[in-house]
Amino acid sequence: MDKISFGKIGELIAEKFLIANNYKILQKNVYFREGELDIVAFEIIKQEIVFVEVKTRSSDLFGEPEESVTYEKKIKTLKAAIKFLNLAREIH
Repeated sequence: MDKISFGKIGELIAEKFLIANNYKILQKNVYFREGELDIVAFEIIKQEIVFVEVKTRSSDLFGEPEESVTYEKKIKTLKAAIKFLNLAREIH
């Protein structure tokens, strides 16, 4: 299985997990010049928008998934999240 297909399986697992835990999926794979958002979800009970970075691993041999999210990736995700919120505000 190639890397992209494997990543899509991880996103599907994350999506099902979120739905089972009181989240509504708003959008998936949102691309901006600033960065990409894997999943944008709404936490129904707390009424919060959540931006989810999905990292799929077949083992922890090379570390945990969260260890592969670099500082640069965090900054890009933050910028993309701000862009998403600004666009959503303009629409409403």
